[in-house]
Amino acid sequence: ALWKLDIRLIAAIGRGSLFSIDLFGPDALHYGELIPEALKARWRLCLQQDRPLLPGLLASLGPIDFFLHDSRHTHRHMTWEYELAWQHLRTGGCLASHDIVVTTSFEAFCRTHAHEIRAHAAIGNLGYAVKR
Repeated sequence: ALWKLDIRLIAAIGRGSLFSIDLFGPDALHYGELIPEALKARWRLCLQQDRPLLPGLLASLGPIDFFLHDSRHTHRHMTWEYELAWQHLRTGGCLASHDIVVTTSFEAFCRTHAHEIRAHAAIGNLGYAVKR
């Protein structure tokens, strides 16, 4: 899913890329509608069908600055995404998650990785953790 925060960060620093992974389907025609035309060249949409694309994408990018989870909201899936993204997050990078109140995944992740987290918080339904 795509959030305005991601685009504002790219626009503010004048560099970087935004990668979105979403499911292939009829809604795919509308993905990216909120991205300003001036920034679309720095956005890449990856459409997923059968196999998860996230492991390969993260492996190809090297260290990342920001990861936002907003996909399947099950404890197992959220934990899998957090753990995978955390391995690829650079020092000072931020892992954020939408719908953290749906499961205890984010809370458990922060407890497990407390020694690696510089700061973390929940703002309503959104949680974030900054890597030490």
